Amino acid sequence: MSERFFPLSSGKAAWESSIAQTWAVTEKKTASGKRRAISSQLYPSYTFSVDFTLNDAEISQLAGFYARCKGGLLPFWYKDFGAHAEMQELACDAGGAYQCVSITGGYVEACRKVDNLRVYVDGTETLDYSESGGLITLSAGTEVHRSVCASYDYYRYVKFAGELSVKQLAPDINSVSLKLESVR
Repeated sequence: MSERFFPLSSGKAAWESSIAQTWAVTEKKTASGKRRAISSQLYPSYTFSVDFTLNDAEISQLAGFYARCKGGLLPFWYKDFGAHAEMQELACDAGGAYQCVSITGGYVEACRKVDNLRVYVDGTETLDYSESGGLITLSAGTEVHRSVCASYDYYRYVKFAGELSVKQLAPDINSVSLKLESVR
């Protein structure tokens, strides 16, 4: 089965999006008022609310993609405007691979899908690497003296949340609103 990618680029369409982060928290209060709380989530849930202005051809493309995903049934990769890391220092795992990450206010989350990747070893760009699932493996014999950094765009794995809503504003000008929810 091939991977699915959201068909529109955030740089091509008039695009407005907001991101909400939530955590599922189970909370109990005793009669004395003492609170006990726990979250069973390791990572936050994200909801993207996206509004765009599209022409008829782009609407057709988006509606076809929505149908292929059967609404919210099948997840896909989505790259939001601003989902970019620049000269991000990467940590090495026990197997010698470097994980691409997104960092929000000190909170680190692994990126599983990246593109437009540029890798720098000790400050010098290199092409001697492979990438799979957000993990960068340097070619054998590549010496690292100080650090490995990378610049990349990253994707979130999401599904449609609810309906695809299209409003025609004028001939060949349409307004679209949709919500996307992260999937783990």
